[in-house]
Amino acid sequence: MKKLEIDLVTVNTVNPEVALKAMDYSCKDIEFNNSYIFTNKPIKTKNHRVVNVDNVNSLDEYNNFVLNFGNFEFKSEYVLIMQDDGFVINPDKWNDEFFNYDYIGAPWPKPVNLDTLSNKQQVIEKSKLKNRIGNGGFSLRSKKFLNYSSQFNSCQGWPEDLFLTAINYEVAIQNNIKFPSAKLAYTFSTETPLYGRNKDKFLDYRYLTKIKSFGFHGKFHSKILKLVD
Repeated sequence: MKKLEIDLVTVNTVNPEVALKAMDYSCKDIEFNNSYIFTNKPIKTKNHRVVNVDNVNSLDEYNNFVLNFGNFEFKSEYVLIMQDDGFVINPDKWNDEFFNYDYIGAPWPKPVNLDTLSNKQQVIEKSKLKNRIGNGGFSLRSKKFLNYSSQFNSCQGWPEDLFLTAINYEVAIQNNIKFPSAKLAYTFSTETPLYGRNKDKFLDYRYLTKIKSFGFHGKFHSKILKLVD
């Protein structure tokens, strides 16, 4: 069994039992330093530490909750944030080179249509997306990155991954946050195809059953999600 000096982390106050299944699957062939599930539900598990929190009522509350992970005393220098629709599927694809960076998530296709994601901020032009790394639903983050993210009180209505890695990209760089290339990030996790969110191609893509990355994220990967059933 592979040993990784990482803390596995998930937040789920809606259906933590499903999240536990995804955590168990991620731990099937990997021994993590620690694993935590943040929830308000009375669940029982022998394999993971349950951290009691208030109910997370919305996506906005989840995004703001993740900002505060820097205030939690994780035992490892890196955390792997996962969700019930994003977990480890190819443990043999782990690469120690991932440890050279402070944040890795599935790369976004270029360009990304940011104006569809929020109407609470001025529209950021597609061509101005300076960082494609990336999706937070399955992401590796260093303590340095967690400390960087904890300086913000709110994501201001944006998804936390976009807020931390793209909208505040310059702030991240000022905090010496290191991001990998899209090529390396794609070996870490897959969300959407890098050629863009073309509707017809995207509909075909969601039915792929063989993803070659370490992990994945996305409810549209319906066949992969059945792995935990």
